[in-house]
Amino acid sequence: MSTQSLNDKVEEVRAKDVIAPESLSNKEIHNRKLRRYMSLFVMMLQYSILILTMRQSRMRPPSEQYYASTAVFLNEIIKIVFCLIISFYDIGIKETKNKVFCHDNWKLAIPAILYVIQNNLQYYAATNLDATVFQVTYQLKILTTAFFSVIMLHRNLSRNQWLMLLLLTIGVTMVQLPDTFWASLWSDNEGATPTEPDAAADRTRLLGLAAVFVSCLLSGLAGVYFELVLKKTQSVSLWVRNVQLAFYSIFPALFLGVFVKDGKKIAENGFFYGYTALTWIVIFQQAFGGVLVAIVVKYADNILKNFATSLSIILSAIISFAVWRTNVSFGFAVGASLVIISTYLFGVFEKRN
Repeated sequence: MSTQSLNDKVEEVRAKDVIAPESLSNKEIHNRKLRRYMSLFVMMLQYSILILTMRQSRMRPPSEQYYASTAVFLNEIIKIVFCLIISFYDIGIKETKNKVFCHDNWKLAIPAILYVIQNNLQYYAATNLDATVFQVTYQLKILTTAFFSVIMLHRNLSRNQWLMLLLLTIGVTMVQLPDTFWASLWSDNEGATPTEPDAAADRTRLLGLAAVFVSCLLSGLAGVYFELVLKKTQSVSLWVRNVQLAFYSIFPALFLGVFVKDGKKIAENGFFYGYTALTWIVIFQQAFGGVLVAIVVKYADNILKNFATSLSIILSAIISFAVWRTNVSFGFAVGASLVIISTYLFGVFEKRN
């Protein structure tokens, strides 16, 4: 093959990978936008319902609760089966087999491993930090996702968009802070006795902060890397990529979760201990949510996914206020306003950009 023909081939591949907006018809542009916003809207609704049902499924005495590790494992199994069925229908059994075990399937092992490490660090951080500090610091994942999107995907974010991301982070933090935090701000603590510094407690807190910071970095890196794989390998379908990701996620979920974390309890009480109909609803919702995240990442991006997730937190809180008559705190009202404003203005600045 001549050098010229080789260059032509490279340009052809590049053209397939990145389609210039001006080369698309108005109908194609409209369809892309429709898929983008529909996937974000469905994800927002799905995540809101998941938050509420998961909360209900865990509102039992600790000794009667199901083991979360078994739910995570079943979630991955259901996801694989569902995506395989869709892929069989889409491209056939033989082609699915060839694609799932193709030469580049190892690429999905990277985000799978990163997610496992991130989840374990998140658990460690939540154990060693109080709820308020954890909720505040964990929202850094919004900014780390944007950072990796700029570095790896060459996203062009304006100064105003960065400001909206910062406002979103502050808003989500305020929404998720417990009511006791806001009550303590207004209480009179002058009579409180100052506690002596504890070196061991300080060290534990420092390790917890380090864990949550690394967890936020890995969350952003894994999400953006998965987006990169989806958008740069158009020849492999979304369903096949989901099968590959779930396949590599099964092993750590089984060994680290089921065997190591809860193995002793499961051996004593059984794999399905504490399961109810609501537990199965949560598991199927999580599996559907995992597939939905991939669809959102493909047709939108991780940054918009964070906005949709943030709005879903507010929506689920509003529903819980209506159903359980919980109080609306000052922090929630201000935080929800910041989330809504930042979401709207981010879209405005994106169009200008």
